Amino acid sequence: MRKITLFFVLIFMSLFIVACEDDDGMMVHFQTNLGTTIESMPYNGDSFVMPEDPTREGYTFDGWYIDIMLTQPFQILDLVNLEQPTVVLYAKWNINSYVISFDTMNGQPIDPQTYVFEEKILNVIPQKDGYDFVGWYLDETYAMPLVEKYMPAQDMTLYAKWEEITIYRVMYFDENGGDNITLLRQPVGSPVYAPEYVHKEGHSFLGWYADPELTIPYVFDVMPSENVTIYAKWEIRMCTLYLDENGGDPLDDLVQWYGTPISLPTPTREGYQFIGWFNMNHTNFKGTTMPDNITIYALWEDIIFVIHYISQGEIVSEYHLVYGKTMEDHHIAIPIREGYTFGGWYLDEAGTMPYDFEQPVTSQFTLYAKWIENPTP
Repeated sequence: MRKITLFFVLIFMSLFIVACEDDDGMMVHFQTNLGTTIESMPYNGDSFVMPEDPTREGYTFDGWYIDIMLTQPFQILDLVNLEQPTVVLYAKWNINSYVISFDTMNGQPIDPQTYVFEEKILNVIPQKDGYDFVGWYLDETYAMPLVEKYMPAQDMTLYAKWEEITIYRVMYFDENGGDNITLLRQPVGSPVYAPEYVHKEGHSFLGWYADPELTIPYVFDVMPSENVTIYAKWEIRMCTLYLDENGGDPLDDLVQWYGTPISLPTPTREGYQFIGWFNMNHTNFKGTTMPDNITIYALWEDIIFVIHYISQGEIVSEYHLVYGKTMEDHHIAIPIREGYTFGGWYLDEAGTMPYDFEQPVTSQFTLYAKWIENPTP
């Protein structure tokens, strides 16, 4: 990342910012959102060198943002305009797409397929007259069978392996929406067994059937003399949506039938504003119906108050403060009024309620300068 020099910005800063002699600058933190870690960096108003872009498998970095919802792109001038001790920059990512090409090895052609990273790979079965399809391999010598069920972070070419039908037969599995199951290819008359792992999101498995209408249970015995397809039967089950309040007040988890409408509660947490419910991969949970058993997480943002200093009816300064912090380290220049002595900062214009700068801030307020008229000479 190129070095961005701010010497021309400093000219404008002198017109808008009054810095104290004891100001130590600000810290810039980098929230990489599951990307590689970047250490925090100080900014003292002279110059700032942006770090190398973070990396994340299967994603392309799309810039830094100054808000957690990734709506406001970061610009280097933001470091000048943000009057606060710390700045957090949030990384935005775009998920990558990759292509699977199919070499059917003289079978019927299959068009390439495009998948996004970690998308479930469909079970594509090619055709070749006089042959049974054995499986897909990552190399032409059939040394590396395809084992990935989800798209990796790279393009792939798959090679079809074939065997003549004269010896073997194939048992195909129609999962009816469940996870892909590797087909069985065995000699005619050899023992066959039901797959050990059968899964469909939000459903319970009820068995394998010989017909698409799911009326005739299939009995696993030996490989038949002809290729056969068997069908999975499912029923919807009760699922739990676990709510991780992430420091907020406790909430009851949702327990409902899979696919039924859900209404998500709004959690509360002292000193924070609720942003929304998020998945473990930091993507916004937008489900409106009951998913399979998963956990979602509450995302919070600090509540920040803007404190105004008013003297003689005009705002002379303002301060941005996080909920629960104190203003004891915030100092502004003492205002001047001819013929009066400054008497401190008060919560009311009448100057009857002095403000305690060591008191944690839990609400918005305004401070008023109190003036004491000097005696007449």
